[in-house]
Amino acid sequence: MKLYTTSHHHVTYQHIHTDQFKTRIVTVRFFSKLSDKTATARALTVAMMKSKNVSYPSRKLATKRLEQLYDAVLHGSSTKLGTQHVNQLSIVYIDPRYADDATLETDALAFLRETIFTPDFDQKTLDEEKRFLRDYFSAEYANKTRYAQRRHHDLLYADYPYKTRAYGTLRHIDAITLDDIKACHRAMIHDNHIYVTAMSAASPKAYERTLAEALPLHGSALRTPIMYRHDFEPKADVFETEDVSQDRVFLTYQSGVYYRDPDYVAMIVFNHLLGEGSDSLLFQYVRETLGLAYYVYSSYSPNTGLVTMASGMTSSNVSQGLEAMRDVLKRVRAGDFTDTDLALAKTNVKSQFKQSYDSAAGLSLRALRTALFNVPFNEKTMLQTVEGVGKDTIVRLAQKLQPLFHYRLGKEEFDAND
Repeated sequence: MKLYTTSHHHVTYQHIHTDQFKTRIVTVRFFSKLSDKTATARALTVAMMKSKNVSYPSRKLATKRLEQLYDAVLHGSSTKLGTQHVNQLSIVYIDPRYADDATLETDALAFLRETIFTPDFDQKTLDEEKRFLRDYFSAEYANKTRYAQRRHHDLLYADYPYKTRAYGTLRHIDAITLDDIKACHRAMIHDNHIYVTAMSAASPKAYERTLAEALPLHGSALRTPIMYRHDFEPKADVFETEDVSQDRVFLTYQSGVYYRDPDYVAMIVFNHLLGEGSDSLLFQYVRETLGLAYYVYSSYSPNTGLVTMASGMTSSNVSQGLEAMRDVLKRVRAGDFTDTDLALAKTNVKSQFKQSYDSAAGLSLRALRTALFNVPFNEKTMLQTVEGVGKDTIVRLAQKLQPLFHYRLGKEEFDAND
């Protein structure tokens, strides 16, 4: 497996040369600076692009055409990365080696090209996609765990320049017009920086020519650096009430470790040791030993450098549960964990890395991170870096964490000291 990268017309082409899969996948990502209104419009735009195009002017016809291409699959979604909003469209189709169809690849890439360049925008489809997006936000409120995560996010990033969410905001949906969608599409095609990531067993040079001819893209230079380092100021605790069966609590800390930093991989190991998975210290102590939580975990964001411990527990357990969560972090800071604990965390991280190399979507993301953040693409290099993380590094990283924000969604008032 090898990654080949070329660039022209402000479009970065990445080809992962591998015979590992029986399908080929081509993903086109459009990068634009984050903002609330444009994020909402961009999310609606990519959804409309995915639904139909001029050659196949209905959802039914578009779906039928994909079925004719040996059940090819078209994906479309919005996400964010650092300072950037990312719209992505990808097509997955059978490797021509396994299909008795000389034009399959040409036809599949033609469908992706039509999706990108000639979408069929109309008011009816816009109204449908607006309804789907409203339903998404409504479902988020109905799911109290997701709702608590959103409230924690909104409050935590209230003064953060790039607090925008990938699908925008509910309040902007009604104001977006068909002209806004068309303008957003034009901006994607002409003003965004574009990354094309593909994987196949084809000759790298030949496949690069195939992609360039099938997808004649012309982007623009990135105007805003993707990484944004922000010194968060500690926030006052926030407690909000809802009619919930269990309280959701969040404890967020600032680590100061981002993508590209020397401690980036070590932070991933630290997070696995602390709270990612059922083998973690948080899970084993707070849930298994003390039985205080329905769930408990930690997460690390290399885009913001933040570490969050989160849990769901009954109101009567919150005070003791928060104390237990903080105690686990204190133990890590003091080096009070075994070599076996650290080895297990490393094993889980390495397993996660290996799984990403066995997934086409995972490989595509790894290739993108390599281009954006200079994260090693080579699997062996990543595994060696993980294995080299020592206990002293974990302790040092834990000691660097600074308390930032405590959020709780629950039924009853709580002691400010919790």
